[in-house]
Amino acid sequence: MEQVEEYMKVIGRVNAVFYLDCEEYYCTQRLLHRGQKTDRIDDNLGAISKRITFFKDNTLPVVKYYDDLGRVFVINGDRDTKEIAFEVGNLFKFLKKNNFELKNAKPLTAPPPQKKRERRPSTPKQKDSKDNKDSKVKPEDVIVPLATRPPTIDVPDTGRKDGLPTCPIILIVGGPGSGKGTQCKKVLERYKEVVHLSMGDILRNQIATQGSADEKWGMIGTLVQKGEMAPQEVTAELLIEQIKKNKDAAAFIVEGYPRDKLQMEEFNKHIGGLNFAILLDCEEYYMQKRLLERGNASGRIDDNLNAIQSRLTFFKNNTLPILKHLDDQGKLVAIDGDRDLDEIFYNISQVLDFAFFGRKPQPPGADEKEVAEEVIEKDIAPESSTTTGDNVANPSHTEKLDAAEEALKNAKVVFVVGGPGSGKGTQCERIVQKYGFTHLSTGNLLRAEVASGSEQGKKLTEIMEKGELVPLETVLMLLRDNIIARAATSRGFLIDGYPREMEQGVRFEDEVRESDFLLYFDVSDETMTSRLLGRAQTSGRVDDNEETIKKRLKTFRDNNNAVIEYYSKENKVERISAENSVDEVFAAVVRAFEDRGITAASKQKEKSTGGLKDAKVLFVIGGPGSGKGTQCAKIVEKYGFCHLSSGDLLRAEVQSESDRGKRLNEIMEKGELVPLDEVLALLRDAMEKKVSEGVKCFLIDGYPRELEQGERFEKEVAGCTGVLYFEVSDDTMIQRLLERGKTSGRVDDNEETIKKRLETFHNQTKPLIDHYKDKSNIIKAEGTVDEIFTEVQKYMDSKKW
Repeated sequence: MEQVEEYMKVIGRVNAVFYLDCEEYYCTQRLLHRGQKTDRIDDNLGAISKRITFFKDNTLPVVKYYDDLGRVFVINGDRDTKEIAFEVGNLFKFLKKNNFELKNAKPLTAPPPQKKRERRPSTPKQKDSKDNKDSKVKPEDVIVPLATRPPTIDVPDTGRKDGLPTCPIILIVGGPGSGKGTQCKKVLERYKEVVHLSMGDILRNQIATQGSADEKWGMIGTLVQKGEMAPQEVTAELLIEQIKKNKDAAAFIVEGYPRDKLQMEEFNKHIGGLNFAILLDCEEYYMQKRLLERGNASGRIDDNLNAIQSRLTFFKNNTLPILKHLDDQGKLVAIDGDRDLDEIFYNISQVLDFAFFGRKPQPPGADEKEVAEEVIEKDIAPESSTTTGDNVANPSHTEKLDAAEEALKNAKVVFVVGGPGSGKGTQCERIVQKYGFTHLSTGNLLRAEVASGSEQGKKLTEIMEKGELVPLETVLMLLRDNIIARAATSRGFLIDGYPREMEQGVRFEDEVRESDFLLYFDVSDETMTSRLLGRAQTSGRVDDNEETIKKRLKTFRDNNNAVIEYYSKENKVERISAENSVDEVFAAVVRAFEDRGITAASKQKEKSTGGLKDAKVLFVIGGPGSGKGTQCAKIVEKYGFCHLSSGDLLRAEVQSESDRGKRLNEIMEKGELVPLDEVLALLRDAMEKKVSEGVKCFLIDGYPRELEQGERFEKEVAGCTGVLYFEVSDDTMIQRLLERGKTSGRVDDNEETIKKRLETFHNQTKPLIDHYKDKSNIIKAEGTVDEIFTEVQKYMDSKKW
C-alpha cells in the first residue's frame, strides 16, 4: 500500500488492474520448475513460501483496494498461456472501446488508508558461510532450502518385535500446528478401543512431573522449550513403555513420532511392524498461525515464536524426508489438512474404517480411495489369513474377464451430446432419477483418478500439468472400468459430452461396447448464445462474451456435425429440440427412451418414516456470525442431541464418491443449487440411520432457510418439535464477521458483502419465524457464549426430550 501511495503522488492515474488469480499450489510448482531450469537462487521452496506469504499479506490488500474502486478484472491464471493471453487481449479491446474509462469506477481522490497489519513470523534464515562471502546475495536473503530426497534408512522394518502387542500401529503425522491432536481426539471418540500415544504429551508429562527434581529431565525440558528434540533413546523407551502398558489395545495411533531418520531407525529396531502413516498436509502459514493462537491460550512452553520457527524448519528438513521414505514404501496416505475439521476427519475415518473393518460389500470400483486400499491391503491384512489364501475359491483371471465381458454386453450405453448452453446436464440429472441410469462424465472420471493418488492418477497429473491432452486410450479405459464396476447396480449409462469427434465414438464402440443410441440436444446458436450471456450476468466471468461464445459454438459445430451424421446413418440418433422449457424438453426425452424400449425404473417403495415419527426435531436458525454453531456443540455435549448440518451431509456425500455424491458434485461445480429433494433425502437417510442406533433427538443446523424447506421437511421427513432462533443485531454480526475476516484472508469478508448476506437472511427468515411462532424460542445472542447457553438451557430444560 505504501507503493500505491507513492505511485499516486508521482503519477496518480490507474485505469484498470488485471489480477491473475492462481491457486497457491500451481504458483509453487511453476516456480520450482523454473528454478530447476534457471538455477535462480530465489526459486527454492523456502523462498517461494516467503514470497507467497508476502503477496498475501501485502499485495492482496492492494487488489482489494482497487476492487472497491471498480477497477479490478479477475483472470483465471490456472490455464494455458494462450487462453490467458486471449482473455487479456479481449479486455484491452473492451477498455479501448470505452476509452479506458470505467463507468462504475470511483475516482481516486485521496491516498489509500494505511492499516497496521500483524507481521507474520519470518522464515528461518541460513547462517553465514564461506560459500556466500563473495556473493552479491546477502546471507540473510538466503532461505533454508527444503530437503526433498528420502534418507537411506540403515535399519529396515523387519516386523513387530517380540514381547510387544501385535495390533496395528498407525502414525498420524503433520507439521507442528497441522491439527494432529484434534484429529486424534476425534479418532478416539469414534474408535473406542484404539489407544492414542502422543510423544509430545508423553514428554511434556514427564517434564512436568520430574523436570524440577531430576537434572536429566530438567535438561530435556530446556531442549523442548527451544523447539529441539529430546534424546532418541529417551523417546523410544517412553514409547515402548506405553505400548506395553496398553497390551490389549485394538490399535495404536502414534502422534509426533518418528520425527527424523534416527527416530525412524530406533522405531524399526525396537518396535517395528508399522502399518501405515496418515499425513495431514498443511500450508506453513496456517500452521504458524494456529500455534501462535494456541500458545496465547494454553501457555505451552514450546508455542513461542522462536520455538515455532525452529520446529517448522526441523519438520521440513528432517520429518518430510522420512515421510517420502514411507511414501516410497507405499505406506503414506496424504490428506489435505487446510479444511474444515469434520471434512478432514471424514477422510481419516474412511481410511481407518477400511483398516479396522475391511471392505464393505459393494460393487467393485465403487470406492475410489485407492491409496488407502493399497496401503492397508498390503500392511494390515495378515499374510497367513485363511480368508485370502490360495486355497479359497477365488474367481480365476479368465472368469473375471468373462464376467467383465458379460457386464459390458448387458449394459445400456447412451451417448449424450449438446452444445454449451444446451441444458444437457440438467436433463441428465432427470434421466438418472427417472430411469436409474449412471451419469458418467470423462472430466469427473479423470479428476477422481488424479485425486485417488494411484500410479495412473500420478501419470495423469504429469500430463495435465504440462498442458497436454490425456491420451484417448486412458479415457476409454476409465470409461470401461467404471461401466464394468457399476453394471451390477445400474440400469444403464449416460456418457456425457461424448463423443466430441468421430474417432472417440468409433474407438469406444470398438474397444468398450456398441452404444444403444445417441441423445442429441439440438439448440440454435442464437438460443445457446442468449443462455450463456444470461449466465454471464451472474457468473462474473470476463470470457462469457459474445465473441468467445461464437468461437466455442463454431468448434462444437465443426466437430459435432460429422458425429451426428455418422450415427444418423446407423439410425441411432434421438434428436431432442431443446429450445423449450426444461419440463417440455424432458417430456421429449421420455418419449425417446420409450421408443427405444427403455421404461422408467420401478418406483422404490416410499421410505417409511415410521421410525422417525417419535423423533424430536429442533430447527436451529441464526444469521452469519450469530454463534449458533458454538451453541449446537454445547447442546450436543449436555443433552446428547445428534447435530445434523445439510452442508456437512452434502460434503460427506460428495467425498464418498457414490453415484449420488458424483451427481451432487456436478451440480455444485456448475454453481447451481442442489435440489431440495436431494437435501431432504440426505437428511432423512442420516436421521433413519441414527434412529436405528438409538438416537431420538436431532438438531437440524441452519435449516430451514426458507418456508418451503420447513414445510416439505415436516411433510416428508419428520415433524418439527421446536425452533431455536439466535437473534443478533446486524451490527453485532457485522462486527464478528469483520473480526473473523482479519484472519480468514478472504477478500470478500468486507462490510458491503456482509450486509448483502444479512439482507438475504432477514428476507428469508421472517416468514419462517412467523410460520413457526408457536414453536419458536428466540434466544438473545448478544452476550458471551456462556450467557447465551444459559438461556438455551432454560428452553431445553422446559421440554421433555
